[in-house]
Amino acid sequence: MEVDETLGKILLGTFFAIMLYGITVTQTYIYSNTSGEDRLVLKSLVAGVFVLETIHSGICIYNIYITAVSNFGDFSSPGKIYWSEPALMLTGILLMFSVHCFFVRRVWKIPGNTSIITAVISFLALSHLAFGLANCAVAYGFDTWDEFRASQVSLVVVCGGLGSSLTADVLIAGFLFCYLHRARRGRKNLEYVVSISDHGKFVGGIDRLILYIVATGVLTAITSAGTIVAFAADKHDGMFLGLATIQSKVYANSLLANLNSRRSIRDKLSPNSSHSTDEEMVFAASVLPVGTNSVSTTPRSGLTGDRTVPELECAEQQLSEKGTGAGQPL
Repeated sequence: MEVDETLGKILLGTFFAIMLYGITVTQTYIYSNTSGEDRLVLKSLVAGVFVLETIHSGICIYNIYITAVSNFGDFSSPGKIYWSEPALMLTGILLMFSVHCFFVRRVWKIPGNTSIITAVISFLALSHLAFGLANCAVAYGFDTWDEFRASQVSLVVVCGGLGSSLTADVLIAGFLFCYLHRARRGRKNLEYVVSISDHGKFVGGIDRLILYIVATGVLTAITSAGTIVAFAADKHDGMFLGLATIQSKVYANSLLANLNSRRSIRDKLSPNSSHSTDEEMVFAASVLPVGTNSVSTTPRSGLTGDRTVPELECAEQQLSEKGTGAGQPL
């Protein structure tokens, strides 16, 4: 067992994980000061993610300590499976599943027929959870990572879980990107007499929303893809364990970055709006007129972008039926 090829990569992964945890703490603090309009369920989700991240970080520190300090001089130590490593997997999987649930709800809340894409993403998220729990159980059954890698079962559960997570991330980011991009194109053809500067701010708000969605979705997808490649290609397992350590923290920061970006994006979409929930941002970007106080509107042909007034009323009804009205906090 090459110590620098295994322990070194695990150590670097732990360093990056703790750095990302510091960012998580900062983002959680920012969210706690700006989440007054959010429902209790979302606040509880963020609190749960933060608790899991704290536990995960504590286990990260313990794992590197027992590997590098408690077993100092034992060159086989980096290749052994201690209880802390399956525990890291477990907390990471639960955290990633929580983040997936948030984004699944975001997709489901979009006006229109989103049942199929929501069902597909939900299935992938549940598959990732199932494969991940199986992965933890399988890892506990082996003494070393070499034995774990040699098992066909481990190959199935690792690649199945990470593949499900990767596919879910791509579908979420892709669907929201296409939806908002279509809404942006509709706004370019707005049949209202609007202030050019206000209309530019609105389109800029959609652009920023698209940027956050794509950036955070791509980061989680790249992390999952990198972990799969590392498991398949790195015979020393150091790269795989290092990426697996930081993976859940990328997801946690993805969730918090999306939540904390709502205020600045909301100000672009409708500067005088008093709420900043996810549904309102996506809904406003696609079907609602620009804020009544921020844009002067005079309809010329009964159209709002590419949508007619009846279509707007239908979209509002669809959003209401899914559980959140246009002015109701999440």
